[in-house]
Amino acid sequence: MKIMKRVALLGLSVLLVSCGGGGGSVPTPPTPGGSNPPPALNIVKIGAVGANNFLRTAANAQGDVIAVWRTFTDDPIRVTESEIWANVYHPVTGWGAAQKVQSLAVPYVVEVAMDNHGDAVVVWMENLANPITTALKTAAYVAGVWQSPQVLDHDPVCVPQVSADPSGATVAQVMWCVADEVRSSGYRVTGGSSVPTVVPLALPGTPSGSLGQITFGIDAGGAVQVVAETSFDLRAVRGVAGVWGPVSVVQSFGRVAGIRNPYLAVGVNGHAVAAWQEQVATGVQVWVAYYDGVMWQPPVLLEDSAVVFQNELQVEVGSDGAAVLVWGSTHAGRYRGGVWDTAVLAASAPPHLAMNANNDVRVVWAAGAGEIWSRHFSGAQPWSAPVQLTDPRTSNPLVELAPDGKPLLVWADETGVWSLITP
Repeated sequence: MKIMKRVALLGLSVLLVSCGGGGGSVPTPPTPGGSNPPPALNIVKIGAVGANNFLRTAANAQGDVIAVWRTFTDDPIRVTESEIWANVYHPVTGWGAAQKVQSLAVPYVVEVAMDNHGDAVVVWMENLANPITTALKTAAYVAGVWQSPQVLDHDPVCVPQVSADPSGATVAQVMWCVADEVRSSGYRVTGGSSVPTVVPLALPGTPSGSLGQITFGIDAGGAVQVVAETSFDLRAVRGVAGVWGPVSVVQSFGRVAGIRNPYLAVGVNGHAVAAWQEQVATGVQVWVAYYDGVMWQPPVLLEDSAVVFQNELQVEVGSDGAAVLVWGSTHAGRYRGGVWDTAVLAASAPPHLAMNANNDVRVVWAAGAGEIWSRHFSGAQPWSAPVQLTDPRTSNPLVELAPDGKPLLVWADETGVWSLITP
């Protein structure tokens, strides 16, 4: 199970347009036109109409799911401002009513994480006018109630990340960059956000100002694994109870630039996988490195000339240390018994990847007409054949898995934000 959601981005960064704001659970019948769609689709509307983007989801081991999105206000005087909305799914009661998290602002880069108690933390960046600055803001969902948004910091220079804490020491932790520092803050039910502290990632002989994107995850014991991109290398550091170990170089480049979009997944047992891309003359290389709980193993090249764009790498690590990676719209890698193997997914668009605590894995994607397709496996099984889940619906579905492996889909279109609950 991947502890941080995105891969990346954690958590997957998906940009959707022309979708919803607030709303309740309203059944909608399927739209005709799909190719052999399954019968009796249980599709509910979880957000209303409105120009929407930054749709994100997160889930916990109990099957709770949170969906968060941004929607522009319909106020004609403040048309450039927007709101952040959220809805929460519980396996017994289903989706609730959408709730407003932040109103009348200019938020962007929204990310979310949910812990095993069903509490959640949302983080975003927001442009402020007086003074002109970018604020890093967060809001917590605790015991079914959204807390007031808080400012963590100003002028972050990398995409902020949030990861749920399975140890229970915090609900979640947030990390971001300011100048050439990586900063971290944990949110607790009692006490709120902690005072930001610096994550030590400096290496002797490395010039200042070279820090790029960061990614991190937390294992079941509360240990934090951080991976950071610089102009010269990919480096990692692991911390336990606020005490940080030595910085490791995962991949050294010996030149300026050459690396982009690192992603990290951390399993509950502390094993981790970092995946990244390198630009070469023949295209884009896809690399992975595995952390076995003690040290980082040598990087492995999975594809030498991939066609991969931003946010198209996704990785998950299971409770047994097995891992799965998808990139582009056609390829997947699996790590078992110390060996990486690759397969062709035959998806027609970049899929969204999910894994649950029982090591069930599923990818979903939208075909050319917008119908949603899926492939899955569990444990050491091979990938299933592609299965159509819906008739034409969307271009960017997201998926989370229940403890029994059944998928719950979320997507947005010009009519709202929707969810498919599989029986």
